[in-house]
Amino acid sequence: MGPAMTKLFLLMWLADVAKSVGVIGTVCLLAFFIGLMFGKLAEVVEGREMNAWKFCRWLLIPIAVAALFPNQRTIYALVIADAGEQVADTQLGQKAMRALDAILDQINKTAKE
Repeated sequence: MGPAMTKLFLLMWLADVAKSVGVIGTVCLLAFFIGLMFGKLAEVVEGREMNAWKFCRWLLIPIAVAALFPNQRTIYALVIADAGEQVADTQLGQKAMRALDAILDQINKTAKE
């Protein structure tokens, strides 16, 4: 399967997910995978395990709520806001943000050289 077919498959899969969990659920799913990716990058930069799964699993809550109650958009919008606040306040959330800053600083240094 070439790169074009892979992209097409991913787009079709995303469209299918969007139909079943709605736009907010799809955004949360994408944010979950992006968060896992940044968590793994942070583990590499910091040199110690940060448990990216623990940091990102809160994003799965709105997806589950969206799947169970497709018409209750307000409920999972509130769940997203609350979970985001809780994660930002945790020590792990602070570490992830510092690691992301370190990654961006490294990219800037490399770009200047």
